[in-house]
Amino acid sequence: MKKVLSVFFAAALMLLGTEAYAQLYFAAGYVNAQDKSVSTDKLANTTYTNKVDLNGVFAGAYYNLDLGFVDDLGLAPGVYLTTLFGKKDGVSYSDIAVNIPVNITYAFDITNDFKVFGFGGPAVSFGLIKKASYSLEGTTHTTNYYSKDYGKTFNRANLLLGLGAGFEVAELIQVSVGAELGLIPQYKFENELGGARYTRPYQLKLGVGYRF
Repeated sequence: MKKVLSVFFAAALMLLGTEAYAQLYFAAGYVNAQDKSVSTDKLANTTYTNKVDLNGVFAGAYYNLDLGFVDDLGLAPGVYLTTLFGKKDGVSYSDIAVNIPVNITYAFDITNDFKVFGFGGPAVSFGLIKKASYSLEGTTHTTNYYSKDYGKTFNRANLLLGLGAGFEVAELIQVSVGAELGLIPQYKFENELGGARYTRPYQLKLGVGYRF
């Protein structure tokens, strides 16, 4: 996973160097996501599934690069900070990560000032904070999933696959909606007694970008 992350960083830096052919957008929006954990007990032959809904916002920037060799085909690398929060059964969850997507885009002009576009591609997510906390008898207890004290820690890096569509007005404002699917487990453990698997099944995003 470290090699994948390094490749994405290198690609982003290389593409940012082609500023003369790029349009820079700052973007922000709403995010809805879900974390899913599945635990198995082989002795009792039981499986327990827990799903936590998370909501929050994202903010960042992306380049819209014209590839040139095909009309209206482009590449959109970006960097975003995503903050997610949720609560279930008295437990509060927080998840903050940096996402680095590299999307292929294709646009279709409706009028001179209005176009629609689609996009899709991979994204690397690098977790900064992932915690769960609850209060018991006036004392707050917190679990840091990235801490070695947790035992087998969660992976900070994850690989996502995104797909979405949107529209652009006056070559200035873009509105988009999309989904990202987690491709690898954030946590996986298994032995002769059972196991556990923690994933990010989906992440939905509604955003607005402004060209500078």
